Amino acid sequence: MLTGLRFVGMAIGPVGGGTVPTKWISGRFFPAVTFLLLALSLVPLVHGVRQFRMMDQLRTFGLLMFAAAMAGLVLAMAWGRAGWVPIQGMPDHYALLSVPGLCAAYFAWILYGSEPIRNWITICFAIAALLALPFNVREGNAWRSWYVAGMLSFEEDFSTGLSWQELGDKHYKFLLHWNRDALVERMKMLHDAKVGPLGKAVPAHTSPPSEMDPTSPSSLR
Repeated sequence: MLTGLRFVGMAIGPVGGGTVPTKWISGRFFPAVTFLLLALSLVPLVHGVRQFRMMDQLRTFGLLMFAAAMAGLVLAMAWGRAGWVPIQGMPDHYALLSVPGLCAAYFAWILYGSEPIRNWITICFAIAALLALPFNVREGNAWRSWYVAGMLSFEEDFSTGLSWQELGDKHYKFLLHWNRDALVERMKMLHDAKVGPLGKAVPAHTSPPSEMDPTSPSSLR
């Protein structure tokens, strides 16, 4: 339940995923607000099915099917990620999967809500987004600083010619924290496939001194 609620909360940004201080705001308030906005969208959809002409009924039926698909996605995500999300939090990129549901709920109110209620509900959408904005910006800046620092450190060690194992030991917590051995293996795969900077590298522990010369034919193979 906690994982599903945080996944729904990610529709409003990282603040809804339970990773942004203060925890009661990111772990409870914003997920609850987002879930309420999504659940209330059933009201205009049911009204649209009952009241409008056939073309609008078909469009409303499509939105209902989309809502059912989103509910299935929430259940699948809640079940599949329940082991570590309550401990480590919901990754920010999961917002790409939850945002479409919130967009559909907004359009449902625009299309089928009665005018007085529709106006108030859309104002609630705007207020929720504005309240979340400072927290999301702060989280985005913090993530950028963490990522830039980690990549600069990795690039510096990579340029000095450390072996794959040494790079894995020093940087797996940044690059692939759940599996150090997999990180080493995948760096080797990129090297063997000649992909990107890793493909051009000549690891110190696998190459004789003569191959360290970038102008030698063996280093260009």
